[in-house]
Amino acid sequence: RTADNIIRPLLSFSREETRAYCDSLGLWYHDDPSNFDLDLSRARIRHRVGPELAAINPRYEDAVLRAAEIIDEEHRFLNGAAAA
Repeated sequence: RTADNIIRPLLSFSREETRAYCDSLGLWYHDDPSNFDLDLSRARIRHRVGPELAAINPRYEDAVLRAAEIIDEEHRFLNGAAAA
C-alpha cells in the first residue's frame, strides 16, 4: 500500500511470471503500449538501463523492490511522526 492508498500486489512478480500465470489459467492481460514507447523515460529505463543493471547484478530487481519497500515504510513512519 502506498501513501496514496494504492495497493500493488504484483510488484514482487516479474512481467514474465505474471504472463505465464495468466497464460496457464487462460486469463486475459493487457500490455500498455506506453511501456514500449522509448520516448518515455520510464520505458527507456526499463528497456535499456534495466538490462545493464541485470548484467551487473542479476538480482537487481529484488534490490530495487526491497529499496522501494523500505522507502515506503520510512515515508509512512515520517508522516505519522509529523502528524503526531
